[in-house]
Amino acid sequence: MTRTGLLITVTVLMSAYGAVAGQLPGTGQLAMPAIILRPTPVEAVEMWQRSATNPSALFTYLDRGSLRKSLAPKNYDSETLGNLLLTLETIAVERLGDIGSVGVISRLETYAADRQAAKELDAATTGRLAIERIRARAKGRDAYVQELVRWLQTPD
Repeated sequence: MTRTGLLITVTVLMSAYGAVAGQLPGTGQLAMPAIILRPTPVEAVEMWQRSATNPSALFTYLDRGSLRKSLAPKNYDSETLGNLLLTLETIAVERLGDIGSVGVISRLETYAADRQAAKELDAATTGRLAIERIRARAKGRDAYVQELVRWLQTPD
């Protein structure tokens, strides 16, 4: 085959491949995976910044009533506001587990007990885990790392 014939053959095969590939199911923009990332609430960023200098400020995010009043002027609809309150509360408890001192354990125990009584088991569990993380951190870095590894290896 001559060089020109080979070039024409390759061009025809590539065009045919493109035509067939364009008709295969699962191609095109509709087949793209739908990865939906919710934006981080501005209030969560503000919470993170406040807690860097004052960890006890995180407890203001655990009082749903006062937090609802402070967020009301931003005109959230009721569903969005409810979701935001739960998100901020969860972030605050997890952040307390990261940076809280042993002195905040009693307040977290009260929080976990209140959530348990209200049948909010996820929130109560998050509070208890934060308490355990604070206690593990208080024992030192190595003990904290060992405890986290044990948590990962435990099926519960």
